[in-house]
Amino acid sequence: MFSQSYSIEYKANTLVKIIQKHHYSPRTVDEKFSELAIDELIKNIDPYKIILTKSDIDSLKSYRSELAELILNKEESFVNVTTNIYQQRILYTDSILSALKSTKLNYSKQDSITLKTDNEYLTEKELSEFILGLVKYYSLNSYFSWKSVSDSSLSREEILEKEKNKIIDSFRSAIDSDDEGTDIREYVETAYLKSIATAFDPHTVYFPPQEEEEFSNMLSKKIFAFGIELYKNDLGKVEITEIVPGSPAWISGQINEGDIVLSIRTSKNKINILEEMTRDEINKLISEVEDEEVNFHLLKKNNKEIDVLLTKEAIDNDENAIDSYILEGEKKIGYINLPSFYVERGDLNYTVNGSASDMAKSIIRLKEDNIDGLIINLNYNGGGSILEAINMAGIFIDFGAVAIAKQRGEDPQSLRDMNRGTIYDGPLVVIMNTFSASASEFFAAALQDYNRAVIVGSQSFGKATAQEIIPIDTRNNYKTHDAFLKLTTAEIFRVDGTSNQKRGVIPDIVLPDYFNHDTYSERNYKSALDNTTVDKETYFKALDTLPVKYLRSLSSQRIKTDSSFNLIEKNNSKYSVKEEFKIPLELNEFETYFKLQEKERETEIITENYLIEIKKPSSLVDLSQLQDPDSEFEENKRNSIKKDIYIKEAYSILNDWINLINK
Repeated sequence: MFSQSYSIEYKANTLVKIIQKHHYSPRTVDEKFSELAIDELIKNIDPYKIILTKSDIDSLKSYRSELAELILNKEESFVNVTTNIYQQRILYTDSILSALKSTKLNYSKQDSITLKTDNEYLTEKELSEFILGLVKYYSLNSYFSWKSVSDSSLSREEILEKEKNKIIDSFRSAIDSDDEGTDIREYVETAYLKSIATAFDPHTVYFPPQEEEEFSNMLSKKIFAFGIELYKNDLGKVEITEIVPGSPAWISGQINEGDIVLSIRTSKNKINILEEMTRDEINKLISEVEDEEVNFHLLKKNNKEIDVLLTKEAIDNDENAIDSYILEGEKKIGYINLPSFYVERGDLNYTVNGSASDMAKSIIRLKEDNIDGLIINLNYNGGGSILEAINMAGIFIDFGAVAIAKQRGEDPQSLRDMNRGTIYDGPLVVIMNTFSASASEFFAAALQDYNRAVIVGSQSFGKATAQEIIPIDTRNNYKTHDAFLKLTTAEIFRVDGTSNQKRGVIPDIVLPDYFNHDTYSERNYKSALDNTTVDKETYFKALDTLPVKYLRSLSSQRIKTDSSFNLIEKNNSKYSVKEEFKIPLELNEFETYFKLQEKERETEIITENYLIEIKKPSSLVDLSQLQDPDSEFEENKRNSIKKDIYIKEAYSILNDWINLINK
């Protein structure tokens, strides 16, 4: 067991040995490994790049040639050096912030700040100036963002001063390693162990003792007021990590894992800067809020800010976790949005009541309305249970292998749909994007290999590995361990032996996307495992070739004349990682800049009206648990579907396909 009494050198050495013993493809602990671990550590302890200086980075990276040997020989000099540097820099940055808090900032001075999506590390002098610029920028941004709801009894200068102090408190909270009750040494040690794990691959993660209770809660069935679980990511942002199937957040159809919560508004107050609070304080705030309705102001992955009003209610995971609709126009098309491949957990064992079962129930209901085709939306679906993905593929595939799994030291094994027959055998389109990962890719690839569905959208994330949870002491007892690993133990291959790893699923019909795949994908992680192939015979019989070329041609013609897709293609470079932003910090100039940015954010992709009616399956209309079909909530959901240009194009593709079949 990883007790606190063990030294850091012992913990690091033991961690490496356990990973090397059980990892699917363990990396050699050498200079390359050292470089990856050091880079991860730097990112972990200074994600904002407002603590460490360029000389500090040079000092830490000088250990690239010896860190591996230090780990194997159980020496702790690197951790000592890192702790000393970090402690000094925390004090230095905090002194800058303290000085700024007692200083009245000059917003009439002609000044600017240059922000990059990947800022460089700075000298001490440059860092001091940069922090000043950041505080002014966020203060101005906060002032103009909430100008209409600010305390009207205060002057502009007083409001700016108030916002400045909030920003400074937020920064100080973000750099405070004592946020979760740990001292600086313990904080650095934990970051060090996390970095060692992630150096093997991005999905091998070390969970320290202080996160045991949190992780145990994640593994058990939980009831949430709104159906979301939050944590503070590496950048100190409040990120949604889990959405409970069937919860208000899930049913809204507007929230995805990975969304950033910018603010929360209740009837009594509005909390703008959640970064000031610890993770536990935020979750406690949400769970204990008295209001029945709370407005969540979110930042989506496409950089668009939205407001989602959620109503607190008891959560039932058993029925209608998957939301389904009928899109009725020229053809009657079923539509299902699947945010994750979830399971219902009980004592850590999988039950039959998971996403595959709910998908089957939803399709049966849709078939009762005689649908002509079906759309499954996997956009932003980050994955989940591979077992659920296998079972879900079986809904559409008669029988046979759907993939191949390879574990270390073992022969590759076929993953089969063991149930003969299908629940739905009609025309099927699956939508996916860059953030569709893992189990999503597994499912889409299986249907693509069988010629069972037309995949549309953009190239998926590219994660084709599977993970297991093991206690650090390797005892299979989740009640007594106090540290554990999420460890990569297998790779998943397609039925032909190729892999989606670092490649993703290539859609049959590619649609313009906001995101650069190289930026938001597995291949962007330096420690990602390489793409390989496996030689394994499988029982696999594809269906007749689909008319992809014909459908792609018609889709391409529509895309060329679609103003929304044209706008996306025009603005693709906006989300490049190499982009720089020079932002004025003089009050009037910033107001002009802010209004321009606001106008661009409000330039919403407009979907021209297409003649469809969106409604619930008729078998659900009289169910008591169904949301009132005429309510504002349901109307917003239907409008969200109707405005989605990817759903619109998927609908058109299905129309073309069905018309071709009927010729």
